[in-house]
Amino acid sequence: MRKKRVLVLMGAGASVGFGAPSTACLTRSIEKRILADNLAKEFKADCAWLKIKNTLTSYYKEGSSECSCQDLVNFEHIYHCAHELISTFGLTLPDAVGYGPDDLGYPRGPVAVEHRPVLAPFIERRINTTKQSLQVLIRRIVYSIQEKISTACRNPKENLDFLRRFIGKLQENYITCIYTTNYDDFILQASPDLYTGFSINHNPSSRRFDRQDFWMHFDRNSIFYLHGSVHINFGEGSASDPDLRPFVWYDSLDEALLHRSSSLDMRNMDGGSTIRTPIITGLDKLSPLQQMPFSYYHSCLSRDAMAADIIYVIGYGLNDLHINTWLKEARWRNPKPPLLFIGQWENSFEDVLRKSTWSFSSSEKSKEPKMIHNLYMLSFEKDNYLQHNDWHFVRTEYNYAIWNKNFLEFLNAPDQLESILEKLM
Repeated sequence: MRKKRVLVLMGAGASVGFGAPSTACLTRSIEKRILADNLAKEFKADCAWLKIKNTLTSYYKEGSSECSCQDLVNFEHIYHCAHELISTFGLTLPDAVGYGPDDLGYPRGPVAVEHRPVLAPFIERRINTTKQSLQVLIRRIVYSIQEKISTACRNPKENLDFLRRFIGKLQENYITCIYTTNYDDFILQASPDLYTGFSINHNPSSRRFDRQDFWMHFDRNSIFYLHGSVHINFGEGSASDPDLRPFVWYDSLDEALLHRSSSLDMRNMDGGSTIRTPIITGLDKLSPLQQMPFSYYHSCLSRDAMAADIIYVIGYGLNDLHINTWLKEARWRNPKPPLLFIGQWENSFEDVLRKSTWSFSSSEKSKEPKMIHNLYMLSFEKDNYLQHNDWHFVRTEYNYAIWNKNFLEFLNAPDQLESILEKLM
């Protein structure tokens, strides 16, 4: 008899309870780090951070008397703007032939004229900064994320036993495929035997991604870090291409932090470039997803989504289009695989049902329409729902259930999960 398959997609809400910083907290931490960083000061990356942040904050508040949120702009906004602004400088590299990247990881000429950023002649840059300041800023943001998340991973705020039992129960009943947008390792601390794709010894302290073996893993319990991990960082370049350093997996968080370095970046078709970092962030993640191993992870998501017999969406705000595409395709199937949505609302999900309106903070304002249109969940009207303890569910062809509290409370109520599964399966 075929063993059933489960797809588990985890977002930030699955890690905050264990000590991972919220987006707002991480933004404040990054800002503090950059404003005190000597290299950032030397290249005026600290000034670039403040200019981008202040410009965006004024832009979002412009013409809105109702906006009182203090966290309008987060680190992903700033990262994205810094990355895009680099292309507005056009071609500034020398025409002389150079070998290898410069100190910031950018290739020294030659660069063909037709490879200049195509939008540069149409754009007026309205911020007084330099290309070098932006390059340094991007890398310091990534470094700050790695340091902050690594610290959280060393000292989880909550005991991982209930998480361990939850994943263990999944593995008993299903081939378990976990995809996470988080950078932390709480899942691996709870279940260290999960397959990551990094299985070839690189040196005594690290492992390389096994491209060939990856496509043979279909029936293994696995976890894939769609947007990077604090365990991933640069290894050594090959003899044939010493400048393009591959990403490798370091079992030690301290060892991973020691291998932060510059590497040759990827040039895009529009003449811009993608700065290669082991942490994928910003508002446009599609370009950095083209590099290995992230391209493998994303490709496999489509297969696991379409093969899933049941889907868990845990603490994920539905803000990544490249992920939503496959959630939508998976739920488009007939019959729809059961969906368990574990999230937390500003007040409660009952409040959503009573009001049938979405008047939440800016971070939650767009979640409910995406639940309807991307996950094919029935419109949020009280008459459509049955309630079982802290779960709201429907037993029509939409076949889904919503957990009304946070992930830690979900983990502490395994009996409720068993009961709701009986109603959906």
